[in-house]
Amino acid sequence: MKSKSKYAILSVTGLILAGLTLFCSCNDKDESDERTSTRSQCYYYSNGNKINLMEIASKQFVMLKDGADTAEVRGELQTLGCKVGNFKNISSEATTIVYWCELDNVKQPSALHNMEEIIYHAPFVKTNEGDTMGITQLFLVKLKTESDIHLLQQVAKATNVTIIGNDDYQPLWYFLVCTKASKGNALQMAAYFYETKYFASAQPEFLHNFFLCQS
Repeated sequence: MKSKSKYAILSVTGLILAGLTLFCSCNDKDESDERTSTRSQCYYYSNGNKINLMEIASKQFVMLKDGADTAEVRGELQTLGCKVGNFKNISSEATTIVYWCELDNVKQPSALHNMEEIIYHAPFVKTNEGDTMGITQLFLVKLKTESDIHLLQQVAKATNVTIIGNDDYQPLWYFLVCTKASKGNALQMAAYFYETKYFASAQPEFLHNFFLCQS
C-alpha cells in the first residue's frame, strides 16, 4: 500500500486511518514485560546525529481505538487524576473515526497501558531549545536500497510494528505505526531501527508535524 502524498507535505490523516484499520486486528495482549531496553531511551537520529531529548512523563499523547466512547474514557482518566484535553478526531471520507488527546498531570503512565480503549500512548519530550513535542504513533524509515524491504519487514515483525506503506515520490521512505503492543513508542522504535544499521534513516513523527482534521 502506498501513500498518496509527497513526503514533504504528508497527508498524515490518511496514513493514520490506514494504520488504525490494522490496529483493530492487532493482538490486544499486554506485552509491556516483553519490551526491549529501548523503553528508557529518549533520543533519535537526524542526519546521522544523535538528538537527545528530555522526557516529560506527566504529559502524554493518547490515541483511542476506533469507536471508543470519549466521555467514558475521559471519566476513567480523570479518576486517575489526569487533566484531559479536548478529544480531536482523525477522519476522512472513510467511516473510520478515531480520537486522540493530550493529557497532563499523569501520575501513573503504566495505568494508561492497561486501559482497553487506549491503543497507544507516549510521553511528551522537550528539546534542548525548550520546545515541547508529543510523540505520535508514526515514524518513518528510509531503506538503503529497494531490496532491503525484507530487512524492514523482519525488524517490524520482531518489534510488533506495522508497515503502512511507502511514498510514491520517495519510494525508499516507508511509514510505520506503533501500538501499545509494540516494543517501544515511535521515538524509541525510530532510534532502534536506525541503530540496527540496516537503514539509511529513521525519524519519529512529532505531534507538531501533524496535519489533522480536528473535531
